[in-house]
Amino acid sequence: MKIRTKILVFLIIVAGISSLFSIYYSINFLSTKYENTAKENLLKLKEQTAGVFHGYLGELSRKGLFISELNEIAGNIDEPEEIATSLELKVFFLSSINAKVVDLDNRIIVDVKNSSESYINEKTLLYEPFFKRSRNSLLRKTGIVNLGENICFVSISPIMNQNTFEKVGDLVLELPLDSEFSDQIRNMVRAEIFIFSDDKGIGTTMLDNNGERFFPDSFDLINAKGEMTIGEEKYLIGTFKIYDHVDKEIGSVIVAYDISDILKTKNLDVRSMMLVFFTVFFIVIIVSVLIGRWLGKPLKTLSESAQSISKGDFDIKIGIKSKDEIGDLSKLFNSMAESLKIQKKDMEKMQLYLKNMIDSMPSVLIGIDRDGKVTQWNVEAEKKSGLVPEDAIGKKIEDIFPQFASQLEKFQKSIKEKIPQKMEKIVERVDDELKYNDIMIYPLISNGVEGAVIRMDDITTRIRIEDMMVQTEKMMSVGGLAAGMAHEINNPLGGILLGVQNILRRVSPDFKVNREKAEELNLNLEDIFKYLEKQKIIYFLEVIQRSGERASDIVTNMLNFSRRSESQFEKADISSIIENTIELATNDYDLKKKYDFRHIKITREFENEFPEILCAENELQQVLLNLLKNAVHAISDNKEKSEDPEITLRLFKEGSLGVIEVEDNGPGMDRETTKRVFEPFFTTKEIGVGTGLGLSVSYFIITNIHKGTMYVISTPGKGTKFIIKLPLEEK
Repeated sequence: MKIRTKILVFLIIVAGISSLFSIYYSINFLSTKYENTAKENLLKLKEQTAGVFHGYLGELSRKGLFISELNEIAGNIDEPEEIATSLELKVFFLSSINAKVVDLDNRIIVDVKNSSESYINEKTLLYEPFFKRSRNSLLRKTGIVNLGENICFVSISPIMNQNTFEKVGDLVLELPLDSEFSDQIRNMVRAEIFIFSDDKGIGTTMLDNNGERFFPDSFDLINAKGEMTIGEEKYLIGTFKIYDHVDKEIGSVIVAYDISDILKTKNLDVRSMMLVFFTVFFIVIIVSVLIGRWLGKPLKTLSESAQSISKGDFDIKIGIKSKDEIGDLSKLFNSMAESLKIQKKDMEKMQLYLKNMIDSMPSVLIGIDRDGKVTQWNVEAEKKSGLVPEDAIGKKIEDIFPQFASQLEKFQKSIKEKIPQKMEKIVERVDDELKYNDIMIYPLISNGVEGAVIRMDDITTRIRIEDMMVQTEKMMSVGGLAAGMAHEINNPLGGILLGVQNILRRVSPDFKVNREKAEELNLNLEDIFKYLEKQKIIYFLEVIQRSGERASDIVTNMLNFSRRSESQFEKADISSIIENTIELATNDYDLKKKYDFRHIKITREFENEFPEILCAENELQQVLLNLLKNAVHAISDNKEKSEDPEITLRLFKEGSLGVIEVEDNGPGMDRETTKRVFEPFFTTKEIGVGTGLGLSVSYFIITNIHKGTMYVISTPGKGTKFIIKLPLEEK
């Protein structure tokens, strides 16, 4: 077979096989990609829907507590028309929530309907287990209740007489899980929602061609294996169960995610990809025919000439019969013999070229022999050591870089065993700052030369970026946890504070009602109160109240940490904010009395004509105050206190960013503490001194609300520096 034919057949076979494999793996890749995308979107929608669904319970409980404590409700318990008017005026606040006021005899005296249906009546209040409880109970109750073929969110809140603190009734809020409720969820998650109770549909967001509510077959929908076709659209199906107040399964919520657009996009990509592959395949065939036609005979001539040159015949000359690439290749063969004569000169040029390449590299490159003496020295090594190659070559590597003295054994081992060695994150101190380097040892393994090439890369910036990325991931994952914990803590905490407050009021001689009750029992309320004070019972109750309020502050910080702020952003002078914060710290009781803030030197290094920045002034002031407090605590708790405690505040521009630095000369922190310093609840203070939320909330305010960055640099025994970078221009 001729060379031209072989080339043609070979190229066609290669092109065909390559195209088939490319089409197969590309289609498989696209299918997997779009399938995974759809599943990930469904999982996110399902988790989001479940969060919204259960969030209504907390919202219902909070609204019930708020309304039941209004004077216009408790004060008008004997005037139902006044209460009804008050509740009707709150239709925007209650939205689709039905409100009922029930007296102590389980009679509904006010019934305000804000939804299309209500399933709670006096019979339900008497016989439904969820509502059976002591009528004197002061506890709120919230849960999911199964009322026959219907499911409702229900909240029961006691209504208290504001003067006598006696219970006068209950406020019952009812939110039916119907189609109207399903629409509310869909508006938040952008997916079709179906709610079933005992396989019967009670809520749907889907409409038929006539605009009527439409339920697919309940059995097919509930038992669908991942996906289902409804009408002309294809959906991925996700389900989570509904459990009532005693954890009994009473229904299910189904999330239907429309993947029709994803399927259309996938099919379009597949068709486009196949068109491109077939076009390329036909072009390759045409090119193969042309190559086979024109390269056959010239290639044979070139092959024979190459064999002659390989045998040492450099006098051979190839006749040049064309001015194309084959002619150029023929000229190359003719000049090869001549090129061998000037090989030495070319090698010298190559050495110079390689040296330029080595000098252009951003890494420190050092060549050493088996005795550890320098044989090669690039520009980066010159910059780092301050020695030119002439002064460095021939010297011991440890004499130039003392930090290598502890690594000499590894250098010798790498040279002897011909195995590369890698040392990561080697620490060195430069101008009181820690630097991190990666060191790689490459042994020379050819031509009988014994030695090695040492490459050293400064990775300090990368380490800091990695720490910041890890910290950001932690903050994102903890945000959801903080919100959930805060909401769960709020309910029992409210009950504790309410109970303590009522006890203090009931025993206080300042209230006329208390004195009248004591006189009915022939008791002297002042003496009783003195006894309680004498036995420190009043003190203990006040301690409980203060502890509860402190816990409430912690919960508030957790909520601020977990949700997006709605603060007003305005242009502000950062230097003025810093000065105001210093003034606040100066007047802070703990900093003034306990830590003696006035005796700490405050150094200001502010850049002139620093522009105003768009920011939330109060929240930025909160961040700076937290940093000042931490700096004071660190300086005061330092066992080896400096004779001149100092906090330095800097303000300057760095490109398009404004930079704020808060630096102290306290004891500093080790690397592990520095990595965890922004974690919520992490603190190095004693129990009861700090909550561990100050820096985490500050980090959230800077990174999430102000779209800036915040990180810390600290060296044990050398102090700590917090760095904040904010965008100068609004994005």
